[in-house]
Amino acid sequence: MSNRTRPVILTLLALVAAARLAAAAGAAPKVVIPAPVWNAGHVARGERLATDFVIRNEGDAVLELLEVKPACGCTVASFDAKIAPGGEGKVHAELDTTGFLGAIAKGITVLTNDPANPRLQLTIQAEVESRMRATPGYARYIYVQGHGEAPIGQTVWATDFPDLEIREVVSPYPFLTTSFREAAADERSPDTTGRQWRVITTCSPTPRSAPSPGRSSSAPTTRGSRSSRSRSPASCARSSPPPRRRSTSVRSRSTRRSGSASRW
Repeated sequence: MSNRTRPVILTLLALVAAARLAAAAGAAPKVVIPAPVWNAGHVARGERLATDFVIRNEGDAVLELLEVKPACGCTVASFDAKIAPGGEGKVHAELDTTGFLGAIAKGITVLTNDPANPRLQLTIQAEVESRMRATPGYARYIYVQGHGEAPIGQTVWATDFPDLEIREVVSPYPFLTTSFREAAADERSPDTTGRQWRVITTCSPTPRSAPSPGRSSSAPTTRGSRSSRSRSPASCARSSPPPRRRSTSVRSRSTRRSGSASRW
């Protein structure tokens, strides 16, 4: 080999090495999420949802999931911290719907080493429905003391059990009496064809008399029945601030559960 050939070969080798170094310096991961939003549809309240979000690396360097941060109520059980070029990994997420009602959307933030997409968002959507429905769903008493009793009716049914049977309705207040019966045709909700019930709560405006000597001032808990008979109620019009809001408990029977409660 002549002395002139050697410099040419060395120059070519240097150029190839420089090109490889430049290519290595420009290598980067590329994160791709085919479906960043998962919609679970209509689910029963209390159901635990679970799904896997697919994460792909279409770059030419290792993709790293640096951190995965779920929103309130959502849990990330596991995720693949490193994904090779051309490979794919998963983020396994779970959501407990016990504390939610109606349309929800819970986000999961994913931090990566992709310089073009360092921060990504995953979302779980669902329409959470209560197994027990009540309409209008609340009872509000606003009237003057001494103007007579004020009954308010609620239509109650189950979304997943057409043969619902209400056996007992319990009021948290001694001045609020309850009764129940099957709903009449004009009281039924059009949202279901199963059995529907009418729960009536009656608030008395008559103040409770002072207890007799030797008797307790505490009135027994009012329990509704198919009759309209009530116990000695206290007054709905109270001079002192009312206690914190409580719910009327509806005890029902079905083959899937022993009881449910609706808040009004």
